[in-house]
Amino acid sequence: MALNGSSFSFRYLFAVTRPRFWLYLAGPYLLGYAAASETPDRMLRTEFWLYLLFFLFPANLLLYGANDLGDSDTDALNPKKGTKEARMDGRAKPLAWAVALSLLIGVVAAVSLATWAARSTMALFLFLSLGYSLTPLRFKARPFLDMASNVLYALPGFVGYLQAGGQGFNPLVLSFAWCWTASMHLFSAIPDVESDRRAGVATAATVLGERRSLGLCSFLWAAAAASLIVGRLLWPWCLATLAYPAVTLLLLRNSGAGVERAYWVFPALNGLFGMAAFFLIALKL
Repeated sequence: MALNGSSFSFRYLFAVTRPRFWLYLAGPYLLGYAAASETPDRMLRTEFWLYLLFFLFPANLLLYGANDLGDSDTDALNPKKGTKEARMDGRAKPLAWAVALSLLIGVVAAVSLATWAARSTMALFLFLSLGYSLTPLRFKARPFLDMASNVLYALPGFVGYLQAGGQGFNPLVLSFAWCWTASMHLFSAIPDVESDRRAGVATAATVLGERRSLGLCSFLWAAAAASLIVGRLLWPWCLATLAYPAVTLLLLRNSGAGVERAYWVFPALNGLFGMAAFFLIALKL
């Protein structure tokens, strides 16, 4: 399906949010809220559904809309734009207004949270969503800060956990969240290495190259799995997370062949793992 053209419409905004990645924000929120909920019926509350809807659409519009506004240089060279993802093509001003509205909704959501910890976590999510792509911070063009800042994808989970009454964070959960999101970012940047290099944008993937990036992904995903295994969190189901380093090691053995194909399969794989984790957490298994 072609996503080119100069018209500005809800269909275009829908494409900007990258629906195949919606669960990357809404999924962690769902898991975090479920983890702190004493009973499943807590998720029948209006507040839960309102914030879940925020992390499904406005939050993704904020994150990926800001990304498109900040990436006009690399997107001109990126083969994904205009085919699998929307190309901005002269729609910068209305997209900026849409991003600003999404930010306003996020600010309202942040100040509406009951605790200082939850509000601060939401504020950090909003800050990183903009700072990742936009100048002067633009973390995505700062090698290794790009990976570190990708923890923003885990923050909705901590917002949900605190919102549902959770107290404090298990250090092993924090370790898992950072290692997993950092590795996912590095892996997703590998298919963009050539377009980023041609545009003069430095990322962890352009610095390391494909093979070393895959090696670091394997290490980080193994560390993420180890965090769950050592803590016996969701034991023994957490052993399934070893599939992630196994995939990258297999790709590394095959000299990186299939990285781009795996990149487009990962949303489905992550969705399956997330769904399984949700039921395990909700059922307190």
